[in-house]
Amino acid sequence: MHSADRVTAVIGQTLGLPELAFDGSGHAELVFEGSFSGFLSRVDDSNLEFSFYLPDLNLSDPSILTAMLTANCRGNATGSGRLAIDEDSMQALYCERWSVADVQDHKVPERLIDLVSTAAFWLAEGTHSVLQNTSAKALTTAS
Repeated sequence: MHSADRVTAVIGQTLGLPELAFDGSGHAELVFEGSFSGFLSRVDDSNLEFSFYLPDLNLSDPSILTAMLTANCRGNATGSGRLAIDEDSMQALYCERWSVADVQDHKVPERLIDLVSTAAFWLAEGTHSVLQNTSAKALTTAS
């Protein structure tokens, strides 16, 4: 059985960040080769959560919120994660929770690659239009 601290140490080794550790609030910032940054949060001893902001989503648009909810329910483009809202900053986030109890050290790099691939998709220019198109289509179908 692995703990969140053990998997965090492996993540640090994988990313070349041997000093990676949680702050007093249980968070750590991860910077991926200067391309984007995200956060690693300790939920409890058996669970970690990765998250990163989705800067191009207009949360004041009700159709975007509907599309986010639909994406979460159907799993469209959210992989093993979910879309969420940071209530403090009122920005959209992609979040992925890892249950680490059964994670083997040699599988951590592979999981990180999957996470970074999902981030690359969501942070690519124009990807936010996927939700805009989905929401417009849903509204047209509902009419």
